[in-house]
Amino acid sequence: MPLCEQILVPRGVTILGYAIAHSFSVVLGWWFILCGISLYFMARWEHKRTWSQRRSTVDDTIRSKS
Repeated sequence: MPLCEQILVPRGVTILGYAIAHSFSVVLGWWFILCGISLYFMARWEHKRTWSQRRSTVDDTIRSKS
């Protein structure tokens, strides 16, 4: 799932934007490119946050058992 959210979807949107920018609409193409970049940053942030929550749960469990 992280591969799809962080790499494939943002790259697909960015490539689509690049193709549109060089074919018929520069503004729409750049809009898609910027959307692809923002999708990457949002997916990366969400992935880091999820792993941070998982690590804190494990750390709390270890502390409570010791």
